[in-house]
Amino acid sequence: MSKKIEQRNILTPEFTLQFADLEEPSKLSGKYRVVAVFDSAEGLADLKAAMKAAAVSKWGDKIPKKLHNPVRTYEDSFVTDEETGEQKNWYPEGSINAAFSTSRPYLVGSDGTRALTPDKFYPGCKCRAVVHPWPYDSKGVNGAGISLTLDLLQFVSDGERLGGGTSAAKALIAANPIKKESAAVEVSEADVFDF
Repeated sequence: MSKKIEQRNILTPEFTLQFADLEEPSKLSGKYRVVAVFDSAEGLADLKAAMKAAAVSKWGDKIPKKLHNPVRTYEDSFVTDEETGEQKNWYPEGSINAAFSTSRPYLVGSDGTRALTPDKFYPGCKCRAVVHPWPYDSKGVNGAGISLTLDLLQFVSDGERLGGGTSAAKALIAANPIKKESAAVEVSEADVFDF
């Protein structure tokens, strides 16, 4: 007979959406996923307590020492670039990041009731989420750990789009307006493709 795993829904504090696979599942994991970036650990006590309770309900006092944790500090988030060997970190210094995954999350607007489509969510927007921790054991590379299942993602407000994209393009256009009386320049195919 298997143990009953304690499952508690937690509403996260507001975070900046960093990465999101909401249109279709991630090719890496086969699940929909969100990576959230919190400015600090403030407000994450309930989430940490729920994760610990889930671990205790699965393993009791024999929680594995090398337990995969989906909540990481800036210091825990460095990765090695395979080509250069250089250590890189994609998150702001001092931040906390967390990965949430699911089969397909429910997406709502700031009022909490209006359903939204995945295209409303972009890297840089402000969100909240309802998640629940789930302990797992696997024989593969991941071993044992806690995952955070994403039940609902709420759009809170617009934010500065990460990675350049639209805001960088708009700035480039604003800095280089079209000159109305400029003469057209004849360009041949040879000019365009002569590298």
